[in-house]
Amino acid sequence: MSQKRPRVNLEPAIQSDFEALVAIRIEAMRESLERIGRFDPARARERFLAGFSPESTRHIVVAGKRVGFVVTKLQEPYLLLDHLYVRPEHQRLGIGAQVLQSVFSQAESLQKPVKVGALRESESNEFYTRHGFQLVEQGEFDNYYVRSPSSAPCPFTRPASQIRRQTPTHSILYGDPPAERGYYRQHLQSITAQTHAHESPQEDQTTTRSPCQEGQCQARAQKQQTQVHQQS
Repeated sequence: MSQKRPRVNLEPAIQSDFEALVAIRIEAMRESLERIGRFDPARARERFLAGFSPESTRHIVVAGKRVGFVVTKLQEPYLLLDHLYVRPEHQRLGIGAQVLQSVFSQAESLQKPVKVGALRESESNEFYTRHGFQLVEQGEFDNYYVRSPSSAPCPFTRPASQIRRQTPTHSILYGDPPAERGYYRQHLQSITAQTHAHESPQEDQTTTRSPCQEGQCQARAQKQQTQVHQQS
């Protein structure tokens, strides 16, 4: 018999919650950071303080107890999932999955894809891919993922291992080199506009499923990439 998921509530944080939030962050990250020899509580506190925004932070509350917190920030062109931590003793109970659903609802209302970073040695990588995130970039210590809302244009993303083997034009399309992200956004908007201009009225009226789920996104991306190469 499956275990019943605990009921999760999200409550706003305030400035004076900072120390309690830092303690949760350190506790939740300790095992993964110790595994790679990078556990440093003072550094973890300093980095969290640098980006702390109470208005973007919500406590994860279960049965009246604060068991974690989540931070989301609008960082164009994404809704950034900046932090999501659950105390170790409350993990693997479905709490994080319920919080993600709230984040996805927020992204849907904003018509923004969700971006998140995860420590490369952390189990959170599997957690995010299981919930529809796609790997788009790999740093020295972190992996970065994007998940598109069902009603938003499909992001043209690929695993980082594939991105690194692409030509400069492909790299711009997939938006990886930080110095070229401005060009990427402009180019992606142009491609999306061209794709929509060629859609038939019937497609606009009948589909209720995500184009990504139908395999149409990749076909459109490949077609547009071919056009880019022909024009270059």
